Amino acid sequence: MNYEKSQPSSIDNPVVDPNFNAMRSKDADSSTATYIVIGLLIAATIIPLATWWYFSK
Repeated sequence: MNYEKSQPSSIDNPVVDPNFNAMRSKDADSSTATYIVIGLLIAATIIPLATWWYFSK
C-alpha cells in the first residue's frame, strides 16, 4: 500500500529562518483585512435594515 506522506512537523523540522518573526510582525502591521471585515459587517447590518425600511413603507 502507498500511504500519503504526512506534512513535516515543526518539531522534526524547526523554523530556522532568522527573519521569521520580523516577517510575521511586518504582516501583522498591515491591517487591510481588518478594514475589509469591519466593512462587510457594517454592510451586512445596513443592507437588510435598509431593505426592510424601504419595503415596509
